[in-house]
Amino acid sequence: MMPLGKTLSAVLCVATFALAGCEQKGANEPKAVSIDQGSSAQRYPAMLEHENKFIRDSEARGKEKIAKIPTAADKLSDTDWAIVEQIVDASDNAGKDGGYAATMRELRPARSFFEEEREPIVKKVGGSANYAAKQKGCEADLWGPVNQGLKDGVDDAMRDRLRASNDAFILIERHKEALGKKNVPALEEMADDIAETSYVVNVEMPEAKQRLEAVASGASDARSSLNSFIADEKKFQEDPKRKPEEKQASDARIKKAEEQLKALEAQEQATKENLKDLEQRAKDLETQYDDALKKLKDAIAAKKPK
Repeated sequence: MMPLGKTLSAVLCVATFALAGCEQKGANEPKAVSIDQGSSAQRYPAMLEHENKFIRDSEARGKEKIAKIPTAADKLSDTDWAIVEQIVDASDNAGKDGGYAATMRELRPARSFFEEEREPIVKKVGGSANYAAKQKGCEADLWGPVNQGLKDGVDDAMRDRLRASNDAFILIERHKEALGKKNVPALEEMADDIAETSYVVNVEMPEAKQRLEAVASGASDARSSLNSFIADEKKFQEDPKRKPEEKQASDARIKKAEEQLKALEAQEQATKENLKDLEQRAKDLETQYDDALKKLKDAIAAKKPK
């Protein structure tokens, strides 16, 4: 059985290279989506739904973290507030940095891959773990621990990748004694939250409209491909030599394609609603972040020795 640590590394490597490898050049330049195959067209509504959901989720996550920022210093005591101030600035700058952004873009498809494939991965890893346990006479059910352990392991690995592009963590390590070791967990949480939120408001949300429009540009192609797919299936059925089971399977494919046509229409409407005020929402989120960061800095300044 492959050790859990190696399994986690494999998951991240496969996801990152398989799904993000094509982003090495021009990663922040969304390209129009062309859908020519019937199989791709049937996946397109889910692709559009995923992009809409990703933007809404990023916005919600940004608001949630922004709400925590003004009081982040309340968890600290007996520390060097001048260094804390530097950590805040470093975290804010990290979110705007190209290296941090590149890491985020690599991890985004990896995260999506893991969430989509998590259940079958857990089944395989958990099955191997259960088999190995039974071979040694142990009847323990390892599905739950494997599921949680895999999730925690992936989360930790992704967090560590992002921290490697955030100078705030160099400051925390360098000044651990002056900051107070008891304050390190709270400082790390603050640095993670500020850097991620800075990235969301300064990079991700400003690019969201262009990215969503690029994905949405494939809607017309997808509709044409689905209609062509249905027409091909109906033509396939016209052959008198077709067996009943062949026609039955063809009917199922037609039904699935027709369902995707309806799903496409619904996702096009959702996309229009999302795009309608997306730019303004991005600007509002940036303003909220700037206000929250100022409140945090004011709170830190008030704690510094006069």
